[in-house]
Amino acid sequence: MQARMLMLVATPILFSAGCMKPFQRENTSATTVMKEDANTRPETLVAVGDVRAEAALQPNRPTHEKDSLQAQALQAYQTALDHNSTHLPALLGMAHVYSNMQDKDKAIATYQTALKTHSRNAAVWYEQGCCYGQFKDWNSAIDSLHQSCQLDPDNRVYRKMLGMTLARAGRFEESYAWLIRSMSEPDARYNLGRMMMHLNQEAQCREQMQLALQVNPNYFPAKEFLKSMNGEAQGTPAGAPVMPAGFNEPISSNDPLERPTIASNSMWDDSLLPARSFASVPQLTAQR
Repeated sequence: MQARMLMLVATPILFSAGCMKPFQRENTSATTVMKEDANTRPETLVAVGDVRAEAALQPNRPTHEKDSLQAQALQAYQTALDHNSTHLPALLGMAHVYSNMQDKDKAIATYQTALKTHSRNAAVWYEQGCCYGQFKDWNSAIDSLHQSCQLDPDNRVYRKMLGMTLARAGRFEESYAWLIRSMSEPDARYNLGRMMMHLNQEAQCREQMQLALQVNPNYFPAKEFLKSMNGEAQGTPAGAPVMPAGFNEPISSNDPLERPTIASNSMWDDSLLPARSFASVPQLTAQR
């Protein structure tokens, strides 16, 4: 035991997200390769994989470095799975990398593997639904998100994502039924209207904005969006707070549905379901 403690002290340390992880260094021209000990715990291997996968997503990173980091991340996750073939964080991390590599088949296959032993984990169904949505397979996304909501009916994030995905698929009545369970009526109608506009349903969008204002005549997002539809200038009243539209409470940075202010369209277009964030893995793997 004393000899092993001395070995660990002598091992270089990687600092990531407040944790210290041991690894051995080998310098290469592209990046630093971390070689894990064969006895490294799966949790440590997953943490190392997450660091590499996140680093691969940094803007302006050369393609060869990105590819190398993603390959190293996959290797770290696979090594963790060699220890424990059902280790959920490793499976989700691997699926996230494949998703960010735009490899739908491998990403979905990894989620399916996870569901063989974690079929009652709502977060895995949610993640799979988001992955299907990323590749615009809306019906499959809806099926998976429905399952996540059945397993965790009180989860507001799951309900909102299902509602927005139903809207993107053009299933507006079903979408509204889920959105109204997660937010106020003006918020639900505004979000539904924005998706209708993305789908070139201008008349229906206008109707939803007007319905939102019938409930709350001072509802700022709908008023401003109607102005934009009418070709009028938009603006925020002096001193008014800039709030994300569609929520009744502040949105944490971990919320996958965090939306920009009204000036941005990104939440309502085909980037609705973004690539998975590695920072979200701990929350998403927790059983509610």
